[in-house]
Amino acid sequence: MSDQRPKTFQLSFANSIYHVEKYGTGSSHVLFFHGFGQRCDAVNRLLSDELRKKFTFHSFGLFFHQSSLNIESEPILDPQVFKRAVSQYLDNQNIIEVHLCGYSIGSRLCFSLIDHLKVKGLILFAPDGITWNPWYLIFTKANFIQQLILLMNENRVIKKIIEQSLKLSGYYSEYELKLIKSNAVSGERLRKVFSVWNCYMKFNRSWAKNYTLITKLEIPLLLIFGKKDRIVGKRAFIKAKKFTSQVILAEEGHDLLKNKYSNVLKDFLEGSGKHLPS
Repeated sequence: MSDQRPKTFQLSFANSIYHVEKYGTGSSHVLFFHGFGQRCDAVNRLLSDELRKKFTFHSFGLFFHQSSLNIESEPILDPQVFKRAVSQYLDNQNIIEVHLCGYSIGSRLCFSLIDHLKVKGLILFAPDGITWNPWYLIFTKANFIQQLILLMNENRVIKKIIEQSLKLSGYYSEYELKLIKSNAVSGERLRKVFSVWNCYMKFNRSWAKNYTLITKLEIPLLLIFGKKDRIVGKRAFIKAKKFTSQVILAEEGHDLLKNKYSNVLKDFLEGSGKHLPS
């Protein structure tokens, strides 16, 4: 395996700081946006040596993650400001056109950029933003529910009962259970979850509008879902399938950032279609 140490950048823009890491040395460029609770280096899970030689991946740290943050007292992630910040980063790097790659909640950021940048292709893993998630609305708009969840989380007995119930239900994979448990470890952590959801709720253009734009701009598309995914859900796959055949349903849960999908990523970026749906 080649050297995986990234080149790190800090981009200051409109009272915000964006953390970016570059992986690979190729002449073609891919903007990558990771999922909730991850870091920029999550992209490593997808990258083979061959991908690193042919492409350069620019992995953006999500707000409330790593070093990307708003330096005002009240953290705000504004979609228009975000798009201008990405444009400035590309200008600084002398990059004209890019592929977009997103995982989970990072897919929302990719959708926001399709009509703002010169996009060569869009590939999303377990994409959030295809269907409307009622939990976002419940937990971000109903303050009393937030307070109730925080109180329940402080009670060790109730917290243990909930954790065991989720595990015994068999509904969630080990990865999904780990994700849920890690974000319910403390009240502070849960407040971060609510803050992140509040931010990314603003990136809420409908899937129908996004797909219309993708089609109008003739952007190659590939969506990859996990058949056992309980976070994004099979409903998102069914809805996406109504619009496009460029969809893969893998025998996986929510965790799709795995090296075994590097060939799928490579073929899409190269436009070969070898491992892609017909």
